Amino acid sequence: MKLKSALKKAKKVKGNVIMEGELTGHAHRFSGAGTAILELENGQRVLEVKKEARINHEEHQEIKLPMGFHRIHQKRQYTPDGWESVRD
Repeated sequence: MKLKSALKKAKKVKGNVIMEGELTGHAHRFSGAGTAILELENGQRVLEVKKEARINHEEHQEIKLPMGFHRIHQKRQYTPDGWESVRD
C-alpha cells in the first residue's frame, strides 16, 4: 500500500495516546502542535508530525520525533510458545 494514497482515506484518531500498557496502565503519549494519529483503511496507524513532536512515558526517557510520518506498531517477542506482543 502506498502511504500517499492511503492517507487520503485515513481517519484521525482522537486523543494523544499512542499505546497503552495492559499491565501497568502507563501509556506512550505524544505532544506537539500539528501532531495526530491517523488510522489507515487496513487498520495500521501512523503518527503524523507536522513540527517536532515528543513521545512521553512514565518509565522511559522522552523521545523526540522529526517532522514526517511514523509507523505505530506493538513490539513482539519470541517465547518458547511462539510470538507474542510485548506487554507493558
